[in-house]
Amino acid sequence: MDLTGQRLKYLALLLLSVICVQGDFVEPPQPETPLRSFAESETRLPCHYQVEGGQKVVQVTWYKDLPDGSKDQIITAHFVDGHTEFGRFSGRVRFESGSPTVNSALLIPNTEESDKGSYTCHISTFPNGNFERHITLTVWSKSHHLSLVFSFSSLLPHISNPVRAAVMMFKP
Repeated sequence: MDLTGQRLKYLALLLLSVICVQGDFVEPPQPETPLRSFAESETRLPCHYQVEGGQKVVQVTWYKDLPDGSKDQIITAHFVDGHTEFGRFSGRVRFESGSPTVNSALLIPNTEESDKGSYTCHISTFPNGNFERHITLTVWSKSHHLSLVFSFSSLLPHISNPVRAAVMMFKP
């Protein structure tokens, strides 16, 4: 094998070993995830990054994306310095886990209609860098839910497949 072929072989082997030791998201598995919740109920925004090899999650930060393109910092957890809540989210959110650098799911115990929007879970690792997941939250008010239920129940006698109709009706 010539020198160029050997170099390519070693480069491919090195790349494969780097790919194999990089962690990945357990939850949510997709980079973009839609989520629905009801106002006045608890909402869970999933975010769980599984490290591999010598990798370590050093910081987790949740952001809410604003209409002007900027980001509103919600909460940050650092593996040494603990966690901090920010702005209007202070006292309104918490991490699901006591170890947020392991399970970074965010809980909104009393969801408000103003919580609808796009959220980013930003994971900072050493030595492999940063990784993100984006969640778009739709918040339904209780009155929205009740009007759908009443509308559906009044149509029920006229529907041939009520289960399919219910699934179609409750899509946002």
